[in-house]
Amino acid sequence: MEHRPPPIQMRDGQRLLDLDRYVPYFLVAVTNAISRGASRVYLDRFGVGIMEWRVMTTLAIEPGCAARRICRVIHLDKSAVSRSLASLEARGLARPQAERSDPRRKSWTLTAAGRDIHDRILTIALERESRLLEGVPEADVEVFLTVMRRILANVAELQANP
Repeated sequence: MEHRPPPIQMRDGQRLLDLDRYVPYFLVAVTNAISRGASRVYLDRFGVGIMEWRVMTTLAIEPGCAARRICRVIHLDKSAVSRSLASLEARGLARPQAERSDPRRKSWTLTAAGRDIHDRILTIALERESRLLEGVPEADVEVFLTVMRRILANVAELQANP
């Protein structure tokens, strides 16, 4: 497998990151910029922040899933997911159901109100994605998604073997 040269620049005899070529920088910068903008829109229009939106999307795709499953799907820690679920429950957008085998364990679903807000935000999210990808050929988007899936798999490997 070919390795690209490290994203390093030299200045005054010191090695420094070349942010224009450092992949983690771009991943964080793009994610933060997209999330900040989306969160502002979703909060202003629906009172739902980006973390709650991510949890809602998981509950829409997998109704009746547990918090630990949401953590795995959206790669968030349990405390962030728990806070989001508590917020959604308090607003009547999601509801827990105790599992028969262990009443301490809960599965979560969107309420009708939660599903309605999910559907309204989804329309906006898809429009924002379309605008984000404007001018990018579909083939490039597919290559990008393939690369991102590979990076995500590599992250799991990095976490397992630091």
